[in-house]
Formats: sequence, C-alpha cells, structure tokens
Amino acid sequence: MKSIYTLLLTSLLACSEENKDETITNDDTGSLEDTGTEAEDTGEESTDDSDTDEETDPDTETGPDSNPINIPVIVEVVAGGYHTCVRFDDNTLDCWGENTYAQSNPPTGEYTQLTAGEYHTCAITVDGDVACWGDNSDGQTVTQIGDFTDIDAGRNYTCGVESTGTTTCWDGESSWHDSPSA
Repeated sequence: MKSIYTLLLTSLLACSEENKDETITNDDTGSLEDTGTEAEDTGEESTDDSDTDEETDPDTETGPDSNPINIPVIVEVVAGGYHTCVRFDDNTLDCWGENTYAQSNPPTGEYTQLTAGEYHTCAITVDGDVACWGDNSDGQTVTQIGDFTDIDAGRNYTCGVESTGTTTCWDGESSWHDSPSA
C-alpha cells in the first residue's frame, strides 16, 4: 500500500529547485530511488557547440500538469471522526489516523467513491458494490451488493443510491433515516 507520507516526500523531492535535474522514482514497495544525476552549477556558460536538436517523443507529457515519476494523484479525500482516507487516480485507497475499529485499514481493490462516518468508512467498488470497514456496532459496515452510484455516511450509518434511483440505508436503527417517500 502506498504511504501518503512517501508520496508527499516524493512529490516534494521531485519538485524542489535543487533537484530539478534529478529523477526520483517510487517503486511498489514505497521505496524511493534516485535514478538521475544532479547537474553541477559552476556559474559558467556552457561552451558545448554540439547540435541539440534531439527528437522528442510526442507521447512524453511535460509541463505543470505532467506526472513524470508516475506518482498516484489524490482524487478524493474524506475525513471521519478521527481518521482520513484518500482515493488515488488508479482507484486504490489509503487511510491514516485513529484505528481503534480498523477504520484506517481499507480493503485492497479498486473503488470509485469514498465516504467516512465517525468510526467507519465505505467505498463503492468498480463493480458497484459497497465495501465498508471499521466500527460495526450499529451495522454500519455491512457489505451492500448492488449497482451503487453514490454513497454518504453519517455518524453511525451509511446510505447509498443505486443506479435504479433507489436509496438504501444501513445500520441497526434504519427507521429514522429510511428512503424518502415519492
């Protein structure tokens, strides 16, 4: 699992002015590797008269929106009572903070949306099901099978909207937050 701290450190190193000629990579284990060489600034102008008209690869993206070291980009962040989770552009998750009920231990897989309650977190899988983890004292982390398009968590319950427009809520006391009447 990608550590948010490793990703932030990698971003800072890659973007710092002193390391502009460095290449920093982040492998699947979260380790950082310096694969470039730091340019030596002698203060003198270059006397190299060689032809520098190198052909550039049109598929290589450069500029302020590029991601040359392929760091997953955070596309969603949610905060629970005492924990925080993020979803990356590759649809994987990472969480941190208090972990009394395992609310900071997301399951592996790919997800399209996140929500967090006080001590639980839920996410829609790429298949449309809802996976929840953390405190289940009120039934708020019961896995929901369906074709969900939206979810939102309250303090100790979660509600979701299915592709049919049906709203479903789950916890131990669902009568006070039933689906709206038509």
